[in-house]
Amino acid sequence: MTTTPNAGLRALSALAALVAGMSRVLAVILMGTGDPAANTTAPGGTLDGSGWQWIGGFDGFCGTPIGPSSFLTAAHIGGSVGDRIDFDGRTYRTVGFVTDPASDLRVWHVCGEFARHATPDTEDAAVGDGIVVFGRGTQRGEAVMAQRPGGLRLAGWKWGTPDAVQRWGTNVVASLLDNAASGGRGLLFHAEFNQGKGNDECALSGGDSGGPAFVRRAAGWRLAGINFLVDGPFNTSADGDGFQAAIFDAAGLYVRNDLGQWVQIPGRTVGATAGFYCTRIAPRNAWLQGVLAEAPPPARVEASDVWPPAFVEIAPLAHDPVARTFLCAEGGGSRVFRLRGAAGIRIAAVTRTGDGVRIDYE
Repeated sequence: MTTTPNAGLRALSALAALVAGMSRVLAVILMGTGDPAANTTAPGGTLDGSGWQWIGGFDGFCGTPIGPSSFLTAAHIGGSVGDRIDFDGRTYRTVGFVTDPASDLRVWHVCGEFARHATPDTEDAAVGDGIVVFGRGTQRGEAVMAQRPGGLRLAGWKWGTPDAVQRWGTNVVASLLDNAASGGRGLLFHAEFNQGKGNDECALSGGDSGGPAFVRRAAGWRLAGINFLVDGPFNTSADGDGFQAAIFDAAGLYVRNDLGQWVQIPGRTVGATAGFYCTRIAPRNAWLQGVLAEAPPPARVEASDVWPPAFVEIAPLAHDPVARTFLCAEGGGSRVFRLRGAAGIRIAAVTRTGDGVRIDYE
């Protein structure tokens, strides 16, 4: 799936495009280092609280909770009801999803509640906004050398080894795309992979789809975008299939034109910078809020003290929707329990404790 929003340079590739034929795994590519251990823990300092705490792992990609029982990711990564998201040391089973008809966004609902969640941005992204980007792609691979006047020069790095490590990086919104400019893929923003912007300047790679981009607003960090596409592929000649890469200077490299032919970008071209694209959140906020309003209801417990069962809703002694447990009174004799709530909710275990009957559900 490719288009050329900027003729002669940019063809869009879905970030999950290389998933077929390789493992779906984690990480962003950094300008300043190829060290696989870099930026693998939550950012601190001025970037403290910038999003790491709101990210879960979903089918090898990222999912970002945006409501008590709902998370957001990219639609094109797929998935099935019953798939699980790992968040904050717990695993949640998905019970449904809703796909945005106007973008690559998809909201998934889970059984239970997340301990915390991100806030979708209501202020649309603007050129110049600084963003913190998270993803689960690849390590930085081998160097890409381009022919320039005076000889070969470093142009960037190929996508490298999948390593199952989450990373973060920074960038800046460079331009906004409307639906026509994105080839019917919705409202996007583009960020470029530029030299001279610090060691944390980042590009994205295969597997980064669905990762979040956060922006700092007056009220705190807000979810501004979801990773979707990258510029590419590239080539060092007019032959062959080319390769995907994080390119900071495409001058001298080859890109495909609208006919699928490799065309060289002149070696003296200035500003031939590649990058990545995110679906903008704020323009889809009304749709998001509508979906969140229709999230499955919280779990409820019913019991019957007779057989055949005649269930009635009871007030539990305690309910922890994050741990997904009820503590209920035992009753005067035999007691049968059942749960109501999200479609597919089910009892995972029933345990008698000193305080009553504990019901674990999922």
